[in-house]
Amino acid sequence: MHPAQRISVGGSLGTVRFVGAVPAWPGVTAVGVEWDDPARGRHSGTLDGVQYFACSVPGAGSFVKATKVDGAVDFATALRAKYTAQADDDDDIAFGSKRAERVGFDKYRARISQLDRLQVAGLDHMCIDASSPGLTALCPELVEVDLSFNLFESLAPVHAICVQLPRLHTLKLAGCRLADLGPAPPAPPPPFVGVETVWLAATLPHAPTLATLPRLFPDAQTCLLGGNALAFASLDFGLWNVTALDLSDNKLTEFPDLRGLPRLRTLLLAHNAIAAAPKAAVVASSLEELDLRHNALASWADVDALAATFAGVTSVRLRWNPVTASVPEREAHTLVIGRWGGRLGLLDGVRVAPAERLDAELYLHHRVNAGTAPMDRTSPRWLELVAAHGAAPEPAARPSMRSSLVQLTLVHGERRLIKTVPRTTPVRRLRVMVARWLSLPADLTLTVAAAGGRPPELMADPIQIVGYYAVDDVVDVFVS
Repeated sequence: MHPAQRISVGGSLGTVRFVGAVPAWPGVTAVGVEWDDPARGRHSGTLDGVQYFACSVPGAGSFVKATKVDGAVDFATALRAKYTAQADDDDDIAFGSKRAERVGFDKYRARISQLDRLQVAGLDHMCIDASSPGLTALCPELVEVDLSFNLFESLAPVHAICVQLPRLHTLKLAGCRLADLGPAPPAPPPPFVGVETVWLAATLPHAPTLATLPRLFPDAQTCLLGGNALAFASLDFGLWNVTALDLSDNKLTEFPDLRGLPRLRTLLLAHNAIAAAPKAAVVASSLEELDLRHNALASWADVDALAATFAGVTSVRLRWNPVTASVPEREAHTLVIGRWGGRLGLLDGVRVAPAERLDAELYLHHRVNAGTAPMDRTSPRWLELVAAHGAAPEPAARPSMRSSLVQLTLVHGERRLIKTVPRTTPVRRLRVMVARWLSLPADLTLTVAAAGGRPPELMADPIQIVGYYAVDDVVDVFVS
């Protein structure tokens, strides 16, 4: 055992920082460990006032006895243990006091134990630290291998595995703390030719080593780098042909500059701390999908800037930002559609129909004209809305109280009730109020009576405001 070695203790992963004796354990080899999960630690390498080692994360260290360290295995040993070990047929499957009959288990076990036909191998958390010879004959059909949270210290043994798997296209290395991605990388292995999808989540790469990824994975189309505490905005990957990049669950406070990725189509930035739209195009125009959930976007001006910068995006996710959380969910959905326009076909995973886009544009147009939604009236998007739906009327110098209210005569059968409400009251809220006033169920419908040559109109949109339907200051509304 040596410093920088990766170990597992009862399934918890860590890096060896010290091997030797401590007074508390006479005659026992003590191992100072910096744990991947800092909560597992007890100190930073100091015991009884003596500094034995240092931790990169304060408080993430502790000592364990060498005899407690889990044994490491090679790839072939782990593969056989996972897929060919025979289960104990005497172990019954129970649900409470009920015993279940095994049906089809033997056939399934026989199928997955044929390693020469196995295509997907899930070998995460198996304490693997080395390659094995003869893998081309043992498992030639493997196309996807999950080696996440194992004990590799560098990419060299991983490459020795992959080079023997001619059909491999997906490689998962999440949670592997590899020296190749650290501050002092060793001589890099040859490229991982043919690997199209690479998972490097929770590997904690050092910023300068990101530029080595295009050389290491020249055929990569998808790269996952989530959960790496990346806080720098300049992510220098060099020139890389990836089409999908996941930077979720990091510490980014602004949009990363990714102009070195000319074919990027999908960019995932959820669970960061991005607080503003980029001031200029920082991503290739090829981008089609953008995920910004759980960030810190706080103003509609940022949404407008995003829409202008990423006009070619067809799918966007913006939920759980302060700006979208400031209004009801359905209203936020409508406002984003109206502001984005263009080619937007999916918003937060929901398809945007042409009719919904038109309704959103009309709603936004009305809200901006009414002064209840902020928008730059010199922006290209607002000029598009004006060209499509008419010019904005001149705002009144100071609206009177009378013009901001509407008198409703509610008609339900023989009953008539007169109420005055603000024009900005949402229809959804009005339905609740009417149900309470007339002691009716909340799933009622409201129809504005015909007047002034206008036909009756159902108040169908729950997020629309009363003033949209009630043009006059006094209107009759039929309740049913």
